[in-house]
Amino acid sequence: MPHKAKLVTREVSTTTVSQDSLASDQALSFAELDSNFLNLRDQAIGLKGSDSTVFDIQAGDTVTFTNATITSDSTGTFVETAGGAETVTALTSSASITVDCDLGTVFTVTLAHNATFTFTNFGVGQTATIKITQDGTGSRTGDFVRDDSGAILWLNGYKTLSTTADRVDLITFFNDGTHTMAAINNHYYA
Repeated sequence: MPHKAKLVTREVSTTTVSQDSLASDQALSFAELDSNFLNLRDQAIGLKGSDSTVFDIQAGDTVTFTNATITSDSTGTFVETAGGAETVTALTSSASITVDCDLGTVFTVTLAHNATFTFTNFGVGQTATIKITQDGTGSRTGDFVRDDSGAILWLNGYKTLSTTADRVDLITFFNDGTHTMAAINNHYYA
């Protein structure tokens, strides 16, 4: 079980040091020495979630990673509750499909419509992959846009989906901060 370090102090049980005094060129008192140990034991680190929330983690806290979004419950235990690269998010076919990268980085959809895919929450340095399957009818088209109207650059300019019924396209997108770069691998059978 997680726990704080056990300490023996000589003079104080709570810290008396509240700011740095580096290279003071004087011997440390027992209270200062004890306080240094107490401050080291009680320090915290921050864990920042994708929603920019920062959680303080101290010795003795528990952090559990089972997916991608991390929250803190009332006892100070940090638990990941939803989303992640480990998750494959199923999208629903429609004329407008939102690819919300807060839900994960891997998506699947079987197209029963011509669709426009719009990326949201697609952070700099993030990658997203979409497996697009044509339905039994086929001939479905796809357009891809960013919610901030930024450009999508296609490898060799090639961005056409397979149109044969039951064919699969695998498209990977990368946001470099200026553009979204995309590469399509297609003409695979489902």
